[in-house]
Amino acid sequence: MAEVRERALEVVRRIAKSDDLAPQLRENGVTLALVGQALAHQLPGGARRFGGTPKALLQYALTDSEFALAENPEQQPRHPRVVFRNAIPQGLTMLPDRDPHVVYKTVLERDLPRLFIAEPEQLHQLVRVLIDDPPEEEPLADIIERVGERLGGVLTTEHVKFSLGAFVAAGAFDRSPTNEPLINQTLTLKASMRSEENLLAVLRRAVETKLGRVLGDVDVPTLDAMFNPPPS
Repeated sequence: MAEVRERALEVVRRIAKSDDLAPQLRENGVTLALVGQALAHQLPGGARRFGGTPKALLQYALTDSEFALAENPEQQPRHPRVVFRNAIPQGLTMLPDRDPHVVYKTVLERDLPRLFIAEPEQLHQLVRVLIDDPPEEEPLADIIERVGERLGGVLTTEHVKFSLGAFVAAGAFDRSPTNEPLINQTLTLKASMRSEENLLAVLRRAVETKLGRVLGDVDVPTLDAMFNPPPS
C-alpha cells in the first residue's frame, strides 16, 4: 500500500514542479481529471483498487502531505482539485483525508474474493455463534437464517450473508459436492476451524493475502483494529 501511495504522491509532486502546472496548482488547484490522466500512466489500475476513482486514491495518498483535495461546495456536480494544503484557493473547501481502514474495506469488498469484514465486536459474536453451533452439511441459505436469528439483529441479514461468504472464501468450510456452485452445495465447518482463534486466523490470512496482492503491503495496526475489539 505504501508503494502505491508513494507513487501517486510522486505524480502530484511532479505536477507541483512543472513550469506549466505549478502556477495553476497555487492559484486555483489542478483538476482531478488532469491528475487522473497522469495517474493512469504511472499506476495502471491503481485508482480502481481504491474504490474506482482517482479521488479515492488521492484522498488517501495525500494524507499528511503538503497537498490535499478541495472542492467548491456550491458547484454541482462538484469537481475536486488538487491544492496545497496550507494555501487553499478562495471558494474551495478541503476534503478530509481518507482513513486507511476505509481504504482496506473498499479493497476487500471489490473483486474476488470479496471479503466483507464486520466491525470487530459483531465479527466476534458471529464467530462465537459458528463455534457454539457449527454447521454440518447445511446449505448456505439455512446457515444465514440460523446465524441471523442467533445474533438477534446484531447484523442485518445481508451482512450475515456477506460475513459468512467471507469465511467460505477463506476456506473455513468443507463444501459438498466439490464441483457444484455454492448455491447447490452444503457446508460443514472444518474440524480445524472449531475454535474462535483458528476461525478468525483463517479469515485474517485471507484478508492479508488479498491486501498484499492488491496494495503491495499491509499496515499491521490497521489490520489489528479490524479484528480486535477495543478494550472495554
